[in-house]
Amino acid sequence: MRPRVIGLARAVAGGWVALELALVVVLTWSEGGLGAKVLRFVLLNAAVIVLAEVVFQIATRLVTGRFYVRVPKLSFADIYMEPHPHITVVYKARFPTHPSMPVHYALSRGRRFRSIRMVTNNYRHLDGPGGDRDITVAKPPATVRVLCLGESTTGNYLEMDGVVSSYPLELEALLRARFPGRHVVVHNCGHGGWTSADILIDFLLNLYDTDPDVVIIYHAYNDLAASLTPGFRSDYSHARRNFGEVYHLYRKARYIPDVPLGFFNFVVNSLFPYLNPRFGVIEATSRGAPDLKGEFRGLETYRRNIEHIVKVCQAGRIDVVLSTYAHLLYDEVRHSPVHLKYREGVLQENEQILDVGRTLGVPVVDNFTLTPSEEKYFVDSIHFSPDGMRLLAQNFAEEVAPLVGARFAALPGDQDARRAT
Repeated sequence: MRPRVIGLARAVAGGWVALELALVVVLTWSEGGLGAKVLRFVLLNAAVIVLAEVVFQIATRLVTGRFYVRVPKLSFADIYMEPHPHITVVYKARFPTHPSMPVHYALSRGRRFRSIRMVTNNYRHLDGPGGDRDITVAKPPATVRVLCLGESTTGNYLEMDGVVSSYPLELEALLRARFPGRHVVVHNCGHGGWTSADILIDFLLNLYDTDPDVVIIYHAYNDLAASLTPGFRSDYSHARRNFGEVYHLYRKARYIPDVPLGFFNFVVNSLFPYLNPRFGVIEATSRGAPDLKGEFRGLETYRRNIEHIVKVCQAGRIDVVLSTYAHLLYDEVRHSPVHLKYREGVLQENEQILDVGRTLGVPVVDNFTLTPSEEKYFVDSIHFSPDGMRLLAQNFAEEVAPLVGARFAALPGDQDARRAT
């Protein structure tokens, strides 16, 4: 998909440059003085810009079913991601994210989704309704702490009809209803673009210190690009680069003007993924290209990384809940070679997760099977709609609630928790 977008953007840019040159040539040889020629050029150019924008928007609507929505450019000072010495990319701590804006997914289909402006917390994640709920250390007394690890399918927040949703928020509400009067907190520790390697490092170096009681891992998919990229290395260095290697490009991108035209915005955001990290961070931190005809060479690495988290948790007496990964082949991509290949990879990753659960004796929630293959629950092939987030939370709650109850029941004199379980 990405090469097609880049090719289209280059075609649009090339066509625009050719048109401008043609205007210059025609007006140069036209009659009249220099002032008249400049005036005609300005007027014709303005007319061509308006026509190009109209044609671009109509074509976008015919192809995608919606008009193009400009992606706002962030100033360098407002970029909310930064390099980290051990992790590919991280959010800045206690820092505001992108402005609130409509977001159009492949399966929006009239549903008015918005991403909201949030503020990151002390552990560089977006947690709680506003994102800025800190994870306190030491853990408050009589508290059961649940950490949700993953990438954007965990970290994603959507606002629709004034209601903000994420699956950790939904899970927290379910658990608090199950244990009224008790203090159970579900922290969202997902981060868009991360692989299992990033999740492993963040957990070992940061999140383990928060003294969690239960850890949920919902992750797959993002490892597949590295798994398919030639020259495979088990640290993913063949397919991933640190954000620090391209950070200077974000500083240089400030010289690219923010023109209020859809076709211009499309071209610069497609060719320069350094204008808004929300939409370009994966492109900016990737190297090489996946070979869709190749074999998945990183499945054992993916499994190893998940196993390391589980084993560390078991050694620290932390309960773990794993999950298979839900994936939807909706009508428009049902025959797409890219989506079919990645679905094949997801299925193989799911088999690895199921076997990890059997081997290490930890529960696995089969969300691939439990999530109906219906557009109602998705916004694209992997990300959930608010309905999907609620369903995912319900599926996890069935497995997590007994673990939470057991933690409360272990507290001295906690008869209420014993009855709840």
